[in-house]
Amino acid sequence: MTITTGGIHMERDFDRSYADGFAEYRKMDLFLPEGERQQTALLFIHGGGWYKGRKEQWHSVCEHFADRGFVCASISYRLTPQFRFPAQVEDVRLAMQYLKGQSDDLGFARDRIVVVGSSAGGYLACMLATLGRDDSIGATKELRDRDTMPYAVIGYCPITTLFVSKTTIEQLMVCSPDDNEQLYRDASPVCRVSGREPPFLLLHGDMDMRIPVEEVKSFHERLLAEGGSSRLVILPGVPHGFGYGVRTPAQLEALAQAELFLRQL
Repeated sequence: MTITTGGIHMERDFDRSYADGFAEYRKMDLFLPEGERQQTALLFIHGGGWYKGRKEQWHSVCEHFADRGFVCASISYRLTPQFRFPAQVEDVRLAMQYLKGQSDDLGFARDRIVVVGSSAGGYLACMLATLGRDDSIGATKELRDRDTMPYAVIGYCPITTLFVSKTTIEQLMVCSPDDNEQLYRDASPVCRVSGREPPFLLLHGDMDMRIPVEEVKSFHERLLAEGGSSRLVILPGVPHGFGYGVRTPAQLEALAQAELFLRQL
């Protein structure tokens, strides 16, 4: 259903299915600016430990960027414990394929999709950025275009390693790292960095009690060591999951950093 908003110059097209299989889980909300559009589009992935969360969490941020000319898409994906790894990666690769396929109709450049994710959504954004055409992780029969690497990544407090003891990770994976270390390495963004990744902006609070800032620092440093481009912004006094909104000082600072990053791409 397409709705034209009153106060903001955009259209909203909600609950598009971005794949045929599991279509009830694979939905996309689009925010489409009226008038001239940026060549860059933004694909938002919500967090929630892979077991909860909603695409609607990003709506206010999508509106913020759509009002600045960016086509924005916020997606849902299959959650645990019903669906385990790599189902979530399969879904985001299909979402990227779908959005790329809509580029001509929606008025942005096919190869300029920036992925924005928070926490578990940040993990999925990081995974997308480390998966090349030849990577089989997340590749299904529906994935006809394996070129799903984003143009850039904006990661809000992203999960970058699965080598930590957390119930949510145990729900995601079908085994422990002791049972299959290689699977955990293949599924951990920090272990996958090769130097071919797109530019990163990493936004993290130093009061994040769920994802230690040291983990994101390690990922940032690994990107740089492999010759990649990464900027890490640590926000003082800011907890986990702060990004879903456009009002608090931390949210406004993150938006300013994201806008600067986008302008410099």
